[in-house]
Amino acid sequence: MVLVNEHPEQKDTVIISVKGKFDFGSQQAFREAYEKLTPRTRLIIDLRDTTHMDSAAMGMLMVMRDYFGGDDTKSKIEIRNINSIIGKMMDIFQFS
Repeated sequence: MVLVNEHPEQKDTVIISVKGKFDFGSQQAFREAYEKLTPRTRLIIDLRDTTHMDSAAMGMLMVMRDYFGGDDTKSKIEIRNINSIIGKMMDIFQFS
């Protein structure tokens, strides 16, 4: 499940939380969550409640990064609350 919340203290910041499985089944909801935002928006992807993440989800994160400007987006996109398994996957895909 993909949830979108505006940051209560920073109006130009949006938090996208992924709960449960983050896989191909999340693709449409995840894309809809970020495509409505402007490139100036600061994104926080919160994986605190993510129980599973596959390579399709990594692909979604990479497409999102490209949508917001590619490698120049490091200051605009922050991924939080990554468990050790997802962290290793992100290292393999050189997303960290």
